[in-house]
Amino acid sequence: GTPHNIWLYIYDHGGFIPFFFYCIFTVLMVVNGIKMLLSKKVELQMKFLVYIMFAVILLEYFLEPFILPLPSFYILGLFLMGVITSEARREPKKNKYRRYKKLKL
Repeated sequence: GTPHNIWLYIYDHGGFIPFFFYCIFTVLMVVNGIKMLLSKKVELQMKFLVYIMFAVILLEYFLEPFILPLPSFYILGLFLMGVITSEARREPKKNKYRRYKKLKL
């Protein structure tokens, strides 16, 4: 049979080097997720939405290797990890209309 864990599946089919890089990738994504949760630049709704989805996908990674039977779910997880990285590094929006005076009607 196959191992029921994405990391063990990668180790079993790819060897130590892909396993090592995927573990580093996962740790970096968790660190970026924590940075996003602690960031004051990211809206609260965005934090909860993205982090709940990330937690569900990470739990699924622990339960079942689905790269072969369901690659779209794996790609969705990678996309979500990119969103987390982008949100963790986001700069606060500047009001570009602030320099204009308000019109009196």
